Amino acid sequence: KALQGMSRGTDEAGEYVDEMGSNLEEASGQAGNFQTALAGIASAASATITAIAAVGAAALAAAGAIAGLVFNAASTAGSLEDLSVRTGISVTSLQELQFIGGQVGVSLDTIAGSQAKLVRAMNEGRDGTGAQAEAFAALGVSVTDAQGNLLNTQDVFNQTIDALGKIENPAERDALAMQIFGKSAQELNPLIAAGSAGMGEMAEQARELGAVMSEEDVTALAAFDDMLAGLKSGLQGTLGTLATAFLPVFEQVFGTVSEILQEFKSIVSGADGDFGKLASGLGQLVGKIAASIAEQAPQMIEAGIGILKNILDAITSALPSILPAAISIITSLVGFISQNLPLLISTAVTILLTLVNSLV
Repeated sequence: KALQGMSRGTDEAGEYVDEMGSNLEEASGQAGNFQTALAGIASAASATITAIAAVGAAALAAAGAIAGLVFNAASTAGSLEDLSVRTGISVTSLQELQFIGGQVGVSLDTIAGSQAKLVRAMNEGRDGTGAQAEAFAALGVSVTDAQGNLLNTQDVFNQTIDALGKIENPAERDALAMQIFGKSAQELNPLIAAGSAGMGEMAEQARELGAVMSEEDVTALAAFDDMLAGLKSGLQGTLGTLATAFLPVFEQVFGTVSEILQEFKSIVSGADGDFGKLASGLGQLVGKIAASIAEQAPQMIEAGIGILKNILDAITSALPSILPAAISIITSLVGFISQNLPLLISTAVTILLTLVNSLV
């Protein structure tokens, strides 16, 4: 959306510059209407500046969107890396499984959890006894090599999925699947229906579509996510320290409020229905509240003014660095517009002519 807004702003800038050029030509050809032409030039120039400002705003919005994209990608990468550590599945395989799950309607947590349960089932069935060993035997799936070492988990998972897919009786298939994958086995039925070949095709499609980030990219984004988490924790601690500075004042305020409430209760109960006595007591209480506010307000105002003053001082000190950067950004935007206006105008004319021809 931000890029579309930038495109519209650029188009408007082109239109206004074109209008300004027409007014300049009019000024050179008609001396009698020079004042009118100058007014038109000023109007077009003002509109051009407005359009350039719109381009700048759209560019800032695009930058904000890119920042959001980076933060979301970092969060996703951090979650993938954490899940990889917990399950022992590579982040590449996790991304492929996430894409596959999205295609068939199975969550990544369910798939990753099933593979973790598969590892336990393989370990428990490696000696050839027990319910897990019987289930693997019924499916014709081996979990160990000739030396008794456990085979690759992904290979066993694919063989188990394919073997379950060949069982026509749903109840028998679910019973064997539950012995291996636990209670969530029925949620894997869409994967069982797809089979390892279908999963392989979807994994290849994920790579072709760019749905799988490289290990290096995931590691870099996850490290950035960790840095953001550290900054967030540091900011929370800093804000806590700042809050502590105001704590004595707030303790004093709320302590006074507590005393006032207790005194109010005493006045109401002590009046015993006597409105004159009640009014007298409340009048004294209101006076006490006003005096308390008058006493404490200067401290709060002084603290607030101190914070504002420090913020203003910091902004003032940073202005020499901020202004050149802002001017550089504006200059770059204006330069970009100036360089691309001929192409943009030419393209706009081509589009317009094509539309007119199509309508005709």
